[in-house]
Amino acid sequence: MDANTFKFKVVKHGPIRECRVYGPVDSLTCNDFQRAMDKLGHHHGERILLDGQGLDYINSKGIGCVAALHKRTLLNNGHLALCGISDRILKTLELLGLQDRLHIFHNPEEARAYLKQDTTPRPGE
Repeated sequence: MDANTFKFKVVKHGPIRECRVYGPVDSLTCNDFQRAMDKLGHHHGERILLDGQGLDYINSKGIGCVAALHKRTLLNNGHLALCGISDRILKTLELLGLQDRLHIFHNPEEARAYLKQDTTPRPGE
């Protein structure tokens, strides 16, 4: 795949929607990324895995899309997990104070294990 090619693929794994991002999220591709992200997190209890193993770069608008998805997912009692995020992007998330708010894992298996947990609040909790 060309280094400048952006691709966003959603694959359903049981209750989890795995979203794989390839290429850069930059000024040329950010609108496509935003449209893809805006389709997620609207359903009650939705579990989303954002796999960034193929993500080369993400600009501030793209990071804002991830933060908005995180907020939307929480408001709908869902869960968002990220995995495969490069050290450079992790450092950016850390500088923005987002690393502690997002559930970030090294690989898809760890992220799936987190998303499969029953974390639904029980009455009285």
